[in-house]
Amino acid sequence: MEQHVTPLHSKTVLKTMRRATDFMLNNVRQAGGFVWIQELDKSRRWGEIEASESMLWMQSPGTPAVAQTLLNSFSATGDRYYLEAAQSLAAAIIRGQQPSGGWHYFIDFAGPASTDKWYATIGSKAWRLEEFHHNHNNATFDDGATIDAAMLLLRLQLIEPNPQTEQALNRVIHFVTESQFDNGGWPQRYPKRAPYSFKGLPDYSNYLTLNDDVAIENIKFLLGCYLLLDRPDLEQPILRAINVFLRLQVSDQQPGWALQYDENLNPGSARSYEPSSLSTTTTVRVINWLMDFYNLSGEKKFLAPIPDSIDWLQSLKLPDTLITDHRHFPKTVAVGTGEPQFLHRRGSNVDNGNYFHDQNPTATLVHYGSVTELDLDQLRQRFDEVRDQKPTNLLKDLYQTKRHAIKTALIKHHGGLSQSLGWGEERISMDGCYRLASKPATAAAAVAELREDGSWPLLTGFYTNPAGQPGEKLSGLPSPLFYSSTNVGDNSDTSTYCNGPQRLVISTSHFIHNMQLLMDSLTVDPLIN
Repeated sequence: MEQHVTPLHSKTVLKTMRRATDFMLNNVRQAGGFVWIQELDKSRRWGEIEASESMLWMQSPGTPAVAQTLLNSFSATGDRYYLEAAQSLAAAIIRGQQPSGGWHYFIDFAGPASTDKWYATIGSKAWRLEEFHHNHNNATFDDGATIDAAMLLLRLQLIEPNPQTEQALNRVIHFVTESQFDNGGWPQRYPKRAPYSFKGLPDYSNYLTLNDDVAIENIKFLLGCYLLLDRPDLEQPILRAINVFLRLQVSDQQPGWALQYDENLNPGSARSYEPSSLSTTTTVRVINWLMDFYNLSGEKKFLAPIPDSIDWLQSLKLPDTLITDHRHFPKTVAVGTGEPQFLHRRGSNVDNGNYFHDQNPTATLVHYGSVTELDLDQLRQRFDEVRDQKPTNLLKDLYQTKRHAIKTALIKHHGGLSQSLGWGEERISMDGCYRLASKPATAAAAVAELREDGSWPLLTGFYTNPAGQPGEKLSGLPSPLFYSSTNVGDNSDTSTYCNGPQRLVISTSHFIHNMQLLMDSLTVDPLIN
């Protein structure tokens, strides 16, 4: 028998949501926004890496993700308190918008000297987090740092327009279109800076990037602006962006896709544990996107590469002797030979360590997997279904007939645009170490977990070594491969890792998770006693 929500249930949920949000805004917010994790005593704090007091974090689940949750809360409750809280976070994000119109991984309101000091003491010592070794002093599309903010501004402008939001939104639209290559792709970072070489490797920051969904997230954002801001001028950038995927399929012999491409559109290397290669997981994602592009455009050319690509992926299944963790496919294979690349490292820190790959499936990296599992049967099934559908031109149809419905969906929930397109959820939270932490499974548990002060502490081992500790020497290691299968190296390594001291912290991911449980319970959960 269906159970209905009672007024008592709603009051309990609404009170819990308000108390938890009050705590986050009044006791956790720093520099106008949020990082990911903060010690209960506020002594240390982290985004993807340790942060300073003057920073807010842009990567999810940082400030834009919290703001999106507050907008979801406004939609679920009708309480302007949440809208105004989200607007206050957006104001901080807008203050940190770069002159180019984009954003970095974080905003440091203490200024350039503070940022330079952070890079010298923390960023440059994070062995595995090579993207933080050098301050490019520009904006990035990596991990949604720019596009998550852009999608927040778009949603806010639809909910309650104001000149400040409109100006910032127009600046980031210009940033996305200006940074687009003539061929339709995007670099990882923009504007282009003087090349930076790490250990002799080429600078990949200007490479055309598919990694971390850079291209598809940019396309989604432009689609949202095209449809909901009445911007027909964005149709051509969208069409260029979807068409470049056809050019990026590597070859007839290896009909897959890479994580990034150099200026000649050849697969390029990135971080030192990301050698030039083809990516099986990216290839699966691109195949799904091509089916989305077919629905968007009605053009069968987007389906043409798919059968050969799926057959090629099937041919990469590892022999039994190389299968690890019950995963049957390599994540990356070498260009030309098709050999799987098993990733390793030797040494103990960024100064004496280095990454390498070979054909040995043992002692591979923990922080960056070498093998994966691919559901090719499901992929073939979806292809068969899409191929047999009547072609549509969804781009024209959406613009002409469905903009109001899409606008309503996006105002209601941060994932409304993707859901309307049939493209799945928008990213709002990166799990990482959070998978190791137990979380409430029900709204009732979330209510019970809330402390008197309004906090939802999370027990976690997410941690880093304090900066400035002396590193070990290779001669002092039990073996050069002593740190080959750990998340962190010696005491000088400032990379985040999951098996640090277990303690209670305040986590934005935990807040987002619990708030969504409570919002869902307003219509579907059983009674809270």
